[in-house]
Amino acid sequence: KKTIDLQDKKIKELQRLLSKKSKNSAEKQTIYLKNQRNTFPDLQKREDETKQTKIKVVQSRPRTYRVKNDGAVIYNGIGAQEIDRWEVSTSFTSHVHSDNGWIKITGYFVDKKWRPAKKEMWIKASDALLRD
Repeated sequence: KKTIDLQDKKIKELQRLLSKKSKNSAEKQTIYLKNQRNTFPDLQKREDETKQTKIKVVQSRPRTYRVKNDGAVIYNGIGAQEIDRWEVSTSFTSHVHSDNGWIKITGYFVDKKWRPAKKEMWIKASDALLRD
């Protein structure tokens, strides 16, 4: 019970800090991803293996989204491996999105209770609707 109480305090503190940070102007970050679309990595030259793609990731205020297509694919990174499929109308939250059409899932709802995402999950923006 003490551990749960401690975790609840940490979550509330992080939410408080996040809300302070989101009130400020949106911060831009750049992450680098290796080219993950290569199905034959042994056939590439060494120079191509070190080639990186720039993707801008923007943080904004937390928002709630809903899956608009049945069987929407959830990935473990931008353009990475499929890890799950979600049903239509599944709600999730996010405060991070990329400039090339991806939304990072930072939390989701199960039985009307919000749960933080424990692993990295991304969804295509075309599969999500912004809820008001």
